[in-house]
Amino acid sequence: MLTKTLQLPETGELETSIIHFNGSDKVLRIIVPLGSNFHSKDLEILTDYPAAKKIIPTKPYNAAENLSYDLELSKPGMYFLQFKVSDLESEKLYILVDPTITINNKKVPKNDLRIQSINLVDYKDYSNLLEKIEEVSKNGYNIIHFVTNAETDISDFEVEQTIPASKKEKSSTKTFKLIEKLPEIEKKYNIGFMNDIHLNKLSDDIDWILSHPELTINEISAPWIKKAVELDDILYAISSDIDRSLIHDVNATKNLLLGKLMASSLKNHYVIDTDNVLEQYSLYDIKKLPKDLKPNLKKYEDATFKEKADAFKDRKADIDYIVSVFGEADETTNSELMITLSEVNKPYIDAFTEICEEICKNEAEFLHSHQNVTKRRLFTQKEICGQLVHVAYDGFVPDVADSASNTDETKNYYFTRKVVCNEGVIKLRHGHSNEPNQELYNHMKEAFDKVSGISQILRLVDIKSANEAFLKRCIDETRSAKPNIFITTQLDAQIVESKGIEILTTFKLNAILRDCSLNLDAYELSHIIWQAGGCDIGSVSKLRNLVKINTQIPSILFDKLPGDDWKVVNPLSLSASLSMAFSPIGSSYQASKYAEIRSTLNNLHTELSHLSCETDYHAYGGILSIHRMNSDSGEGVWMLTRFKYSDDTPQKIQIPAEKVTLRFEALISDKVHFNTKIADFVQIAEQRIDVEKLPLGAVIVYDTEYGEQTKQVIQKLNNGTTEAAIDQQLQDLSLTDLNGLMFKGETEDGGYNIEGINISGIDGILRVYHENEAAISKHLKSGDWLLDYTAQRLFRSQNLISLSQFLRTELIPYKKFQPRSILPKYFYKLMEIINNLFTKTLSFKLTPFATQQDEFIQQLTRYSISLYGTSGERRFLANRLPEQCLFGTKILLKEVLVAIRGNLIVTGRYEDARRELSLLAQKSLDSGNAAIALLYPQALQDYFLLAPNGRDILTEKLPNGRTFLYYVFQIIERYGAIETIKSTALLASVLRWLDYCQSHNIITEKTVCNKTFIEWHNEIEKSFDAKYYSEERKYDGVIVDVLLSMVVAPEIFDSVHAVDYIRNVSQKIPKLNENIIPATVAFLIRASATMKRRLSGEDIKAIGLAKVVINHLRIYGISAHAVGSLLDAFYDYQKLKDEEFIDWSQYLD
Repeated sequence: MLTKTLQLPETGELETSIIHFNGSDKVLRIIVPLGSNFHSKDLEILTDYPAAKKIIPTKPYNAAENLSYDLELSKPGMYFLQFKVSDLESEKLYILVDPTITINNKKVPKNDLRIQSINLVDYKDYSNLLEKIEEVSKNGYNIIHFVTNAETDISDFEVEQTIPASKKEKSSTKTFKLIEKLPEIEKKYNIGFMNDIHLNKLSDDIDWILSHPELTINEISAPWIKKAVELDDILYAISSDIDRSLIHDVNATKNLLLGKLMASSLKNHYVIDTDNVLEQYSLYDIKKLPKDLKPNLKKYEDATFKEKADAFKDRKADIDYIVSVFGEADETTNSELMITLSEVNKPYIDAFTEICEEICKNEAEFLHSHQNVTKRRLFTQKEICGQLVHVAYDGFVPDVADSASNTDETKNYYFTRKVVCNEGVIKLRHGHSNEPNQELYNHMKEAFDKVSGISQILRLVDIKSANEAFLKRCIDETRSAKPNIFITTQLDAQIVESKGIEILTTFKLNAILRDCSLNLDAYELSHIIWQAGGCDIGSVSKLRNLVKINTQIPSILFDKLPGDDWKVVNPLSLSASLSMAFSPIGSSYQASKYAEIRSTLNNLHTELSHLSCETDYHAYGGILSIHRMNSDSGEGVWMLTRFKYSDDTPQKIQIPAEKVTLRFEALISDKVHFNTKIADFVQIAEQRIDVEKLPLGAVIVYDTEYGEQTKQVIQKLNNGTTEAAIDQQLQDLSLTDLNGLMFKGETEDGGYNIEGINISGIDGILRVYHENEAAISKHLKSGDWLLDYTAQRLFRSQNLISLSQFLRTELIPYKKFQPRSILPKYFYKLMEIINNLFTKTLSFKLTPFATQQDEFIQQLTRYSISLYGTSGERRFLANRLPEQCLFGTKILLKEVLVAIRGNLIVTGRYEDARRELSLLAQKSLDSGNAAIALLYPQALQDYFLLAPNGRDILTEKLPNGRTFLYYVFQIIERYGAIETIKSTALLASVLRWLDYCQSHNIITEKTVCNKTFIEWHNEIEKSFDAKYYSEERKYDGVIVDVLLSMVVAPEIFDSVHAVDYIRNVSQKIPKLNENIIPATVAFLIRASATMKRRLSGEDIKAIGLAKVVINHLRIYGISAHAVGSLLDAFYDYQKLKDEEFIDWSQYLD
């Protein structure tokens, strides 16, 4: 099975979206990264996939590693994934696994489908229908879509029609239902079927509907229909007047309609009837005013005219409220009310005028194009069980789904005329009955059962009108009986863009089927193809094997393309453009006149669907360019077609490949032209094509391939030649040099901004690729800046000049790539090679602890490399956070001294550590702070104990001629008498170390400040007061100081108080200042490990170590102090062999 990887965002935040798989037999690997909100041993991955109610991890839980889960997708369908930890839940992420359709026992992938539409109304004779089916099959189509006849009075589905055997045999009375013949047709012609199921209409003579009028759209189920019926009556009467007046001018008709409508009773639904209100007001008995309104009489007794008008205008014609504001009727109040009504009525009149103008605009053209007056009604006056029922006729009803909230008679509903009429067909109200009728479900289920048995594809028509529960049930039961059936629906473009995902996920559909608009311009069509998955949306990234999550429609079937008899400007352009898309293409009802061209396009579509293609769409004014290619081999197809003549169309267009060869050309105008030498109208020179004379509707297609230089670059990347050359360049580089290569080099004070993302070094480039692949790809396609930057920045470092020159030469051919769209892929591949060699180099330059531990340790080690460079005094730099690293302050000196051990010594960077200790000697002595100054001899002690040549450091001379030991004694003499918890513990630790050195003849000195080392140490141990780590100390810095003191001098701490303090700290950590958390956690681990004191599981669980620390590093940036402290902690922990010590990792959240 093919494995594809889904990696959650670090935050774990997901929006409702879809992952699309073209066929089953796939494995989805789910990666939950460190630091994600869902990285927890309590993580549940919920799914409705039948074989995996609970997804099992691929490896045991480890708090310091990414979590990994596999889900085998062997069954087609749509399934959800949802991530849950306690009360935290993600949005549902849907997986759409397309079925593999079977036609005549042969599997046909979705992208191989080629659909031809047939309207059965045109083929009442079965023998003629077979002739058409045979022709369609020979022309390369493998699916016939039996398009629903809008005037059907038989059933929900077309193929149940009864059809005569042959009109040629006049004496023959033989008939049969087409549905019974489809299996035979499939076997004979190797062709499958798409059939429609209507979900919103039924013949008005179906018996059971007479017993269930509540399922129709009627005056009771949809009260707002009364206004629509009234409008219908008005329009019908006006249409008769127009016929009698013989007015044939459209504008004159509009004016006549407008006058009639403005004076009609329809206005009572929209505007205030001033005369009626004034009459009611004059006759109103104020004694009958409702009690809750009587306070208004006093409130507005002395109100101004404007205040009274403002008070009631939002209440419109509420006569009770009007009386409460204006008081009892008299000559003055009557006058005020009349003026107020006139002002308040103005916006209502304006709104009603707009409605009437809209109606007139729609009506005028319809009335002039349909002379038969009886065909002008929107409604037939049909009654069922005493209720007026809406029968679909020449118009449509507003979306029934909204009717519950649209009972207000003033809603702006009117009907737009349609040419198609559905006389005798009742629209059903499936989805909005309070108690869905079982009879309706049985009817729907019967349609599904009959049609699905003989169909490869089902199209559900008017899915919005169906009862959701019933339809879901029908779909589920149909899929259980026939897993490989493809179910789709037809939605308009607006719904596709706004609610497509919702419709797909609600009913678990495979795709959206849509009629492609006929005269789109180049930009609109390219957008539709992109939206339809033509750009491989929702599949595997070409740069990395990661699944992309798609928030748009992942698959659209195009149907009903323009045929010979359609009055379309560019039918071939449209067909050719869709053939270049990934989605299956449809066709028109008739295609015989240019069957050869359609066959060519169908074959092109099938050929492209089997390639692993990248696609570029560009609209140049009236010309659309689509280039599909395999970026590994360079083989591709490029199409140009003109949709319209436009002033913004350039004369010349860049060729998207180094080599192009004419594949075919075609033009459809009054006559069919195939291979008409359209190439004579275009000229190619200097990698540009002159399209000024390209005819309207013409299509020209070229085969494309890479040039020789591009092929050589790709070959070197693939066969290891480039890798070997770079590996040779890295052999003699130090870790400091590698820092300059990967992170920051000399004189680089900050990162570089690309598309809003900061970049510094090759690691920064890769981070942008991983965080925002689209942004960096766009940047690379637009120019050469990043290519130049990658090589030139290394020239600033003496040791990297050779590598800089190599990369500059290596990247020259990258600048000449054609198409430019392949540059991001291969530049990324080059950066990945360097990154992998960097990791490989670390493996033999660092200690086994740094390179052979778990994933978290390796990440921390990589951070430690990024934090130490060659930039003068700005050595410990947080990548992309240089503003936080102003060297020389006391706090930074403290962090540097602490970080030396974790960042440099335990990772094996002894030369760098010794260099830093040399530079920091005098600074530490002059720091003026005992706790900070005494960290310096502590750092020397760490080097002494851990470095292979550690003993030599005490007697080694610095550039100024003094020894490291000299500065140790100077610091003790200057700061030894200053007592703080940390300085006292650090002093004790240093004194014990010096005693060890003296007793082993490493140094000759025996005293400092007139005290022997061991005597002074013992004195400190005896007098140490437990108050130093009492619960009363709440300052964050003191917590770290106490824990560090436990690490460096565990013998001076009382064991009972120490354990109490550690336990107390573990409970406080989640509430501490965010800036102190990593170091606090790290020293807590070190202190407990050093003192071999067991914490309870609940204590450690309360810390939330991994989640707190990693979230901190992700949100607040990386600091040398945090990384060094954490590396120290893990270094101490992995040395601890005491089996009684608790394995705290099992409690991490």
